[in-house]
Amino acid sequence: MIGATVPQYVAWTVGTVVGVLADDIVADAETLGLDVIFPAFFLALVMREFRSGEKRTIAATTIAAAVAAALVPIAPPGLPVLAA
Repeated sequence: MIGATVPQYVAWTVGTVVGVLADDIVADAETLGLDVIFPAFFLALVMREFRSGEKRTIAATTIAAAVAAALVPIAPPGLPVLAA
């Protein structure tokens, strides 16, 4: 567990520092497509579970996708994925 946590902590810290320092350079994260990374990662996780073929997993995946899709037009960014 420590072998996975330490590199993740270092990457998180370095990424945060780069983000703070690059704030003046990169005007808008949307221009680079950074606003879709978390939903794309979530979709990759969901697709892996969906392929398992279990009925309960497929039902949960379908319900989560429907909740997220319904909230996208009305909720602030990030909230639909958390709700799903």
